[in-house]
Amino acid sequence: MFKSTKKQISIFIGILSLGIFAGFLFIAISTQLQVKNLVTKSIENKAEVLEKTIELHSKTLTTFCFDYTYWDEMSKFVDKPDSNWAKVNIESAMLTFETDYAWVYTPTMDLVYSYSSKSEEQLNGLPFDRETLIKITSDKFSSFFINSGSYVIEIHGSPIQPSDDLKRETEALGYFFIGRKWDRNYIEQLEDFTNSQITLDIYLNSAIKAKSDKNKDLTSIKILRGWDNVPVAHLITTFGLDTYSSIKKQNAPIYFLGIIFFALFTIAFVILIILWVNKPINLIFDALKNKDERKLNQLSERKDDFGSLASLVHNSFEQQKKLTQEITDRQQAESQLRMLSKAIDQSPDSIIITNTKGEIEFCNTAVMKISGFEREEIIGSTPKIFSSGRKTREEYQELWHTITSGKIWEGEFLNKKKNGDLYWESTTISPVTNSQGKITHYLAIRKDITEQKMMTRELIKAKERAEESDRLKSAFLANMSHEIRTPMNSIMGFASLLPDEDSKDIMAQYATIIYKNSEQLVNIIDGIVLYSKLQTHQLSFNPTTFEVQRLLNELRNMFKTSDNYSSITLFFDTPTETHDAITTDYEKLKQILYNIISNAFKYTHEGEIHVGYSYKENSTCEFYVSDTGIGIPKSDITRIFERFYRGSNVNESTVRGTGIGLSIVKELVELMGGTIWAESHTEDFGHIRGSKFSFKIPV
Repeated sequence: MFKSTKKQISIFIGILSLGIFAGFLFIAISTQLQVKNLVTKSIENKAEVLEKTIELHSKTLTTFCFDYTYWDEMSKFVDKPDSNWAKVNIESAMLTFETDYAWVYTPTMDLVYSYSSKSEEQLNGLPFDRETLIKITSDKFSSFFINSGSYVIEIHGSPIQPSDDLKRETEALGYFFIGRKWDRNYIEQLEDFTNSQITLDIYLNSAIKAKSDKNKDLTSIKILRGWDNVPVAHLITTFGLDTYSSIKKQNAPIYFLGIIFFALFTIAFVILIILWVNKPINLIFDALKNKDERKLNQLSERKDDFGSLASLVHNSFEQQKKLTQEITDRQQAESQLRMLSKAIDQSPDSIIITNTKGEIEFCNTAVMKISGFEREEIIGSTPKIFSSGRKTREEYQELWHTITSGKIWEGEFLNKKKNGDLYWESTTISPVTNSQGKITHYLAIRKDITEQKMMTRELIKAKERAEESDRLKSAFLANMSHEIRTPMNSIMGFASLLPDEDSKDIMAQYATIIYKNSEQLVNIIDGIVLYSKLQTHQLSFNPTTFEVQRLLNELRNMFKTSDNYSSITLFFDTPTETHDAITTDYEKLKQILYNIISNAFKYTHEGEIHVGYSYKENSTCEFYVSDTGIGIPKSDITRIFERFYRGSNVNESTVRGTGIGLSIVKELVELMGGTIWAESHTEDFGHIRGSKFSFKIPV
C-alpha cells in the first residue's frame, strides 16, 4: 500500500512540477529574447546615428584640408610665410569650417605656421618629432587624434601640391594640418544630435564593449585612435531604454500570479511529503548519517514498510561495524607493507637488515646491483662478504660498540665487489628496537660514493696543477717584466737626452716618439703583471693612515707633467666636510684612481675631468671621476668591467689599450672591500656626453 501510494504521489507531483517549470521557463526565455533584441537594435541604431554625426563633422575638416592643399598660393606660402595672407585665407576659413588649430610644415618637417583660435591654448606645432611626422605623412591624407590632457584634438593632414596636379602625384611642397578640439562644448553638440549622454574618457578606463547597466541604460564605446592606431581616448555614449520598462510592466502580473501559484503548490507539496513520507525517511537518514541506531527504536515498532526498513537498518549496523573494522585494519596493514616494500626495494641506496648476531636477513635490489652478489649469496652471511680488508680491527670494535649501545654509527667503507673491484660507500647503521626497547635488528643504509671520491681526488689534483701553473705564469711574467724593463729604461733614458729645448729637427721628434711609446709599453707590462698577481691572489691588503689631499696632490703632479692633454682641464674637487686622515691601502687606492683618470683622458678629446670624494655613513668614503668624453653606451654599461672588453663606440685605430685597466680597478676595489659602478650621461636625443665612475670603500 505504502509503495503504491508513494509512487502515485511522486508521479503526479513530478508531472505537475514539470508543467509549471516549463511554463515559467518559456515565459522567461521569451522575455529575455525580446529584451536582447531590443538592446541589440537600440545599440546599433544609436551607435549608427553617433557614427554618422561624427563622420559628417569630420568630413568638413577633410574638405577644408583637401581644398587648401590643392592650391599654388599655399605652396608659395610655405616658401615665404605671410601672416596677413594667413589671416585672410586660413584663419577666416577656420571660422567657416569650425576648426581650432592649423599648422603648416615644409617638406622637411620644419614648422612655418601655427595658429590656434584661442591664444591661451596655442600649440607650437604637432607634439611629434621629425621622424614621426615623416611616418604620418607617408599616407597622403591622414586623420587621427592626439591627447592634450583635458581633451583630445581631431587632426586631418594633407600634402600641399600645385593646382595643375590633377592626380596629386607630384612631390609634396609642404604639409597642411588642421585640428578640431573635442572639449565639453563639442561633446554637448554631439549629445544634442544623438539625444544621448556622452563622456570622453582620455584615461582609457572603460571596458571596450557595449553593455546595459543596472538602470537599463545602454552604453556604446567608440575608440579614438592616434596616428599609429593606438587608442587615445574612448567616447562613451549612454542611451536611455524606455521600452525595457514597458516590457517589465506588461510581464509583471504574469510573473506575480505564477509565483503565487508555485508558492502555494510548493507549500502543499512540502506538507504532504512531511506527513506521509519525509518524517520516517528523515529518521532513517539521521540514523544512517549519525550511525545512531537508537533513533530507529520507535520506527521499528511500526507494522508497515518503514518498520521493516528500520529493522533491516538496525541489523546492518552491527554487521557493518565488524566488517568495516576488519577491512580497515587489513587495508592499512597491506598498504603500509606495499609502500614500505616498494620504497626499500626501489631505493637507490643499499639497505641491509641484520639480526643481533650480524647475520643478514634482508637486502634490497641496490645491494645486489652494486656488489654483484646474488640474493642467495648475501642472505645468511655477514657484512664481511663485502669487506676489502682495509678497515682495522679497532675500527670495527668501535662501530660494534656504538650500535650495541643503542647509538647510530656513521662512516665510510672501502668495500669489494664480487669481481674484485673496490668501491666506496657512505654508511649509516642504526639499531632497531621492539616495543620493550630491546634491540632486535640493525639497519644499514649505504650510499655508493665511488664517483664522488674519484671526482674529489681529481679536483684536488687539478687545483694543485692550476695553482702551480698560476705560480709559474706569475713568476714568468715578473721575470719578463724585469727583463723588458731593464732595456726599456735604458731606451727611455737615452731617448730623453736626445732632444733639447731648442732642437726641432726630425731626430728630436723621433726621440720623443721613442720615449712616449717606451713609456706606454712599460705601463702595459706593469698592468699585465698587476693583473696576473690579482688572478693568482698574490696581492694583499696593506692599510695605512694618510690624508686624502696628499694622494690627490701626487695624482695632480703625475698628470701635470703630460703635454698630451692640453685641450683637457683636470679638476680635483674637495668636499666641504673633510677629515684629517683615512685608513686604507694607499698604493692600491692610487692605482685605482690613476687607471680611471688615465681612461678619462684617453676617451676625452676636449673638455673637463673632475676627481673628487665625499664621506659617507658607516665609515666609508666615495670617490668619483667624471669626464665630458665619448661616454659609454647603455648596452656596454654592464660589461665595461669585464676582462679584455672594450666599448662598442671605441675606435680601435685611435684609442689604444689592453682592455684590462677597468678589470684591474674592479678587482682592486673588491680587494679593499668596496664596490664600483659606472654611469653615462645623455642628451635629450640620446647623444652621449660623458661618463662617471664611482667607487665606495671602507676607511
